[in-house]
Amino acid sequence: MEKYKILSNKKIKDALEAIGKFGQNCLVIVDKNNNLLGTLSDGDLRSALLNKKSLNDSIKNIYEKNPVFLVKNNFDKKEAEKILIKKDIDLIPVVTKNKKVIDIKSQID
Repeated sequence: MEKYKILSNKKIKDALEAIGKFGQNCLVIVDKNNNLLGTLSDGDLRSALLNKKSLNDSIKNIYEKNPVFLVKNNFDKKEAEKILIKKDIDLIPVVTKNKKVIDIKSQID
């Protein structure tokens, strides 16, 4: 799970490296307390670069700040799989009711 998370203060270069290294097309953005802030897809990164962002720019202004997420104990595995497929997303963070990330579901789980 940790490999799919990245802190919000990281650079575009860091996010590209993480996506390339771990084979998912998305990362979960968290703060230093592991609270969910958003998600960042490879498409978000490509768009930023096409819009003249630098590899050394922060990811803060390019990640999705209203991500799809699941709340602990409020879903089952089939529901998670349906959401992944229907929304065509790679990862769904699982959070507590206070939005602390406790798990990440993916299509390859």
